Amino acid sequence: MSQPSLQVYADCRTMQLATLRNLGHAVPVGATILDFGCGQGDLVGLYRRDGFEAFGCDIAFSPEAERGDLFVNGVLRKIESNPYRVPFENDTFDLVLSNGVFEHVQDYDTAFREIRRVMKPGGVSLHVFPSRYSPIERHTHIPLGTTIQSYGWLLFWAAMGLRGPTRKGLSARQAARSNHRFLKDSTHYLSRAEILRSVRPHFSVVRFCEREFMMHSPRGRQIARMSRILPFIPFLYGAARNRALFLVK
Repeated sequence: MSQPSLQVYADCRTMQLATLRNLGHAVPVGATILDFGCGQGDLVGLYRRDGFEAFGCDIAFSPEAERGDLFVNGVLRKIESNPYRVPFENDTFDLVLSNGVFEHVQDYDTAFREIRRVMKPGGVSLHVFPSRYSPIERHTHIPLGTTIQSYGWLLFWAAMGLRGPTRKGLSARQAARSNHRFLKDSTHYLSRAEILRSVRPHFSVVRFCEREFMMHSPRGRQIARMSRILPFIPFLYGAARNRALFLVK
């Protein structure tokens, strides 16, 4: 699968900062930032280039990333798995961010507990991730694949020719098995109520902020304008496309 371009990461950074600004939490240059689930560190590099003390963590990195300066110098670090631990000290960060990460997290409660631990008192956190009720599961491209993950359902769509970008060239049964394994092992879509139950014990402020996020999202901006007339639009956006979650320690 091809990696996103630097422009995609630049747009992501702009959306994150603009959303936080709209929430009344503008991020000053020099703030300490953690990109939770940072991939290969591209977004971390952009934040550092702009004067932020940015770091990243993830469960694994490519060999190329591990040879790079960011990893060698401790800017990028592996999340410890046994026991699960974000590899930074208590009260380190002004801001913790993630983008398209929590749909892969198996234990939300532990992850959010660790995020809170590394945040400074009064620190904030912003997480954007696809909804449990998205019409199309965005990794496999399977309709309703966030909630219907049975082998028969996946085989039906594979037989209809739906393979997804990483399953092209596979037979229908091979694609279905691959999708089934991926969805069961590597995704975990929670409902809004389940997310709240995992988050509320750890933070003083818990708020879904799809309205503010939509205003700066290329796809959501046009819909956001409609919310002036139809105030339930952000709720529908959060239910059917992306969740945006704002937290304060």
